[in-house]
Amino acid sequence: MVYVRSRLYCIVLLVAGVLLLLAGGPAAGALKPPLEAPQLRALLGQEGGEVFLLDVRTRREWAGGRIPGSVWIPMNDVPARLADIPARSKVVVVCASGVRSAAVARYLDQMGYPWVANYPGGVVDWSRRGLPLER
Repeated sequence: MVYVRSRLYCIVLLVAGVLLLLAGGPAAGALKPPLEAPQLRALLGQEGGEVFLLDVRTRREWAGGRIPGSVWIPMNDVPARLADIPARSKVVVVCASGVRSAAVARYLDQMGYPWVANYPGGVVDWSRRGLPLER
């Protein structure tokens, strides 16, 4: 019985993967898997890594503290300010807890940015880990 369920589960996953490939979904390759704090720190510490850290929170959240080196463009302003987001850089999107940044990361992926990732822990996770914030 367990073997049959496992086999059925594998078949369902295989079919779903084929459908995604045929639909041109995530196979586009720009949207990277969500980042954890250590991965983000490593990316930010790379010399010549050209990481654009995009903070999409509100003005009040931004003023309360931000990840060093981040650039503030509120979520609702992103479509009008695409020219301010370098397409040739690795773009990592952050917000407070990952919901808004996930939506913006998907949007940038759809707009053709070649390398986009979300930091779902957001500034809340960054701060909780005792990592530095700018004010």
